[in-house]
Amino acid sequence: MGLTQAVKGFFVESRWVPLIAIVLGIGGAFAIPPVQHYGQEILEGVISGLVAVGLYSSTKNTMK
Repeated sequence: MGLTQAVKGFFVESRWVPLIAIVLGIGGAFAIPPVQHYGQEILEGVISGLVAVGLYSSTKNTMK
């Protein structure tokens, strides 16, 4: 959550933060070994990324 706020404040517009959070979440899910099921790791990364920025606010900012 802190990384997404830092990115939002310095580098990108607010509407791109959800996508960046999902990418960071997927990267974080693969960073913790051992990776056994790639689909599960991707799903966990997407979920953690969406939780980091908030599902409702992500949809609202993306649609603007």
